[in-house]
Amino acid sequence: MTDTQPTQTNVLAILSVVSGGVSLLTVCFCYGAPFNILAIVLGAVALSQIGSDPTQGGGGLAKAGIGLGLLSFLFVALVVVASVVFGVGFSILGAMADQM
Repeated sequence: MTDTQPTQTNVLAILSVVSGGVSLLTVCFCYGAPFNILAIVLGAVALSQIGSDPTQGGGGLAKAGIGLGLLSFLFVALVVVASVVFGVGFSILGAMADQM
């Protein structure tokens, strides 16, 4: 019985989790782009490579990178929706105040 243990961590998995972290840090400046997209793409490619080569590890890092990239997208979507909802709400209140 031969067990093949991962001998090295996939570089793309490492880059994916780093890009996902950077996307969360830069979400206030540039909506996390292009780091959130990069994290998701690199993580997906890393998972594909890890699945086809049993000597590579880092599946958890790739999944974490994808998760951080998606979390960054979710945060951006919430900010955009909130700004549209509250922006429209405040302009309506301002117009009502002007009429009084």
